[in-house]
Amino acid sequence: MAHLLYKLMRPNMIHFDFEYIEGINEFQGRFDADAEKNGLFFCCFNDIPRWLHLSDDIEFVWKVDLLEDSKVYTYNHKMKTNKMRIRDPVPLLEFIEANFAADYLTECNVANLKFTMKEQRLLLDEISSREKYYLINAIMARRILMNDICLKCVQVDGTLLQYVIHQLPHICIAAINQNPRAFEFCKNGMEEIIELAIEKRGMNIMFVHKQTRDLCLKAVRQDGNALYGIKEQWEELCVEAVTQNPYAIIHVREQTPWIAIEAYKRNKDILGLLRDDLKAIIERDLCYKCEFN
Repeated sequence: MAHLLYKLMRPNMIHFDFEYIEGINEFQGRFDADAEKNGLFFCCFNDIPRWLHLSDDIEFVWKVDLLEDSKVYTYNHKMKTNKMRIRDPVPLLEFIEANFAADYLTECNVANLKFTMKEQRLLLDEISSREKYYLINAIMARRILMNDICLKCVQVDGTLLQYVIHQLPHICIAAINQNPRAFEFCKNGMEEIIELAIEKRGMNIMFVHKQTRDLCLKAVRQDGNALYGIKEQWEELCVEAVTQNPYAIIHVREQTPWIAIEAYKRNKDILGLLRDDLKAIIERDLCYKCEFN
């Protein structure tokens, strides 16, 4: 059975300007029923999930023992005392995994996710035990736990990247590898990530703010239709696009004879997509070749 009383603690062991130590801690200032800071705060086991989302740097959970001369005031989901002992610190992740069962966690707030706890289970039933489950609302609000769970989520469905707050490089890369379309939701502008996204799906160029010539060429060589999302076009780029996909001619803003001929050479069905003057040039060239032959 879990211990009844706990104190959540940051690495610096300071809360409301009081620096805690392992063992007995005693508050020396004015101590009364006023809940504003004056005292040593702690909570019951069942209230722990309510407090995790308030800070992203909680690292340990300490057991709390009240002493014979401890005075205690009780509030909604928390308590305070003038004197208590803290002991046996446990890293927060280990504490959550060891103490919170899946059935209990379904009652927790998951407002930071756009999919339900039931869907989370379907996604993660092969990733973590059904009996010992991460506390989802805390995970999504706290960076330490979030990184691990978000990585596992995007490895199942890359588009879940849109719900990741802290988009670390390895999380973005995993998401794009799982589904290149996830790049649409990527807020990390690292060059490695952008190049991977273009390599996997040329159309991702439309989500790149700084479209270099090299990136644009890579995009249309992967998918000629990527020309659609490129802000500034030039003739060589358009030729590369229609070489990869002749129907990319519909995305060419300024058709030239060179572009038109390269597209037509690869698929004669695109003739009707050309400007009238370019169509006339190609038809005239065809007539000349027929007469010459």
